[in-house]
Amino acid sequence: KEELKKYFNKFKKDLSLENQEKILTNPIRILDSKNKKDETIVSSAPLIINFLTKDALLKYENVKKYLTEFKINFKENFSLVRGLDYYCHTVFEFKTDSLGSQDTIIGGGRYDGLIGLLGGKNISGVGWAGGVERIMMLMKNEKKILDIIHLVILDEKYKSYALKAYKKLTDNELSVFWNYKNNLKKSLSKANEN
Repeated sequence: KEELKKYFNKFKKDLSLENQEKILTNPIRILDSKNKKDETIVSSAPLIINFLTKDALLKYENVKKYLTEFKINFKENFSLVRGLDYYCHTVFEFKTDSLGSQDTIIGGGRYDGLIGLLGGKNISGVGWAGGVERIMMLMKNEKKILDIIHLVILDEKYKSYALKAYKKLTDNELSVFWNYKNNLKKSLSKANEN
């Protein structure tokens, strides 16, 4: 934020009035401006990737590694600012080419402060919003899957293998529940409920 403040202050009089005010309050939101004049200034602004901690960069690289490993197409967008004032590490949008210009179906990010904000324990979480109508349009041709498989890993080092197994099962139209807690007793109890 400090680097963005310094950068945008150099161009303050060239920014739209709305974004001139955001320099002090929330300079990250200027990156999302739809004003053509502002977009030119934003295009040369400092990129967030250059300010990540080693831990954040490792998490980011792991997300990309898993996406690549499972042949999930993704595009890095260093100007995507979806909720960076409360999201941490990863923000995302899921898009489709099946719905025309209304192509974003889900957007969100990692939100480690969410559960604590709601009065729970301070644990990692994800916040997101989805276009229910858009998702329903995409679901019209989906088959109902009745088989249920419960997948459990007991050690984080097997996560990559488990993801491959998960993908193989779902590619073969099997329904899979995966409890990420790595706790055998709780996982078996959950499996018995189903």
